[in-house]
Amino acid sequence: WGVMALHEAGKVDLDAPVDDALQRWRLPASAFDARGVTVRRLLSHTAGINLSGCSASPLDTPRASLVDILRGNVGPIDAAQAAYSKVWDIPLDSYIAPVLIIEPPGTGYRYSGGGYLILELLIEELTGRSFADYMAATVFQPLGMQDAGMDPAPHARMATAHSHLGEPLGRYRTNGLAAGGMVCTIADLATFALAAMPGGAGEPAGRGVLHPETVARMHTPVVDAEHFGPLLLRYGLGHSITVGRNSTAVGHTGGNLGWRSAFYVLPANGSGIAMLLNGAAGNEVWQELMRDWQGHALGRG
Repeated sequence: WGVMALHEAGKVDLDAPVDDALQRWRLPASAFDARGVTVRRLLSHTAGINLSGCSASPLDTPRASLVDILRGNVGPIDAAQAAYSKVWDIPLDSYIAPVLIIEPPGTGYRYSGGGYLILELLIEELTGRSFADYMAATVFQPLGMQDAGMDPAPHARMATAHSHLGEPLGRYRTNGLAAGGMVCTIADLATFALAAMPGGAGEPAGRGVLHPETVARMHTPVVDAEHFGPLLLRYGLGHSITVGRNSTAVGHTGGNLGWRSAFYVLPANGSGIAMLLNGAAGNEVWQELMRDWQGHALGRG
């Protein structure tokens, strides 16, 4: 949403090489053409960029800068992060890898949190503001997401995260804000999900932050992504899209050390669901709830 607001303002060309707008960091040289890495491809995970997700660091350790994260300088990985990566078969060295092109841009889908870190840098370069401040002023506050932000430290009442074994974890921050760093309440996440659809009192999709046509564009499939059981997941601009016999569901899921989240909406009938789970073993829970909700929302349950 933050990138598309800049696009509406005429500051972002979705099909221009993103490297042209960057100063503090540039894409490292590779065997692939960096000019093929565009904003549209970064948003749809088709830019050929590595780093599927970002590591997490304890709150009591110094925060790595965005440029350091892009360069792979995020500090040591602790035991809890190492255990998490082993369960989910994530190579530990991928957490400390620099962001770079590893496939020809535009040739297929590869989920990349690293690509979203590039977009985070793009926002800061174009606006002269921190990503956190820009998102608060441009998206969170106008939508009424009262407790949403990019810093977990002020939230003393935050739920305790748990490992895949159900063990409580300490307080962590995600290294890389645009790739999983948002902190919010369930009301904030539900507010965001609802903003993607027309409101009950005639409010437009986008709620004035984005034009309804822009939201519809973001919900339009760009690429076939992956299979989720019998369903084919497609990907648009920042959104996962599932086209079924009776509906199209649009949303996103997330997972990091100690946390799971998901939101989906059915724009055709105005229904939505939002879930936050404070446990890394929460996939089965949200997936069952998702199936129950979709059956109910479509009148089958």
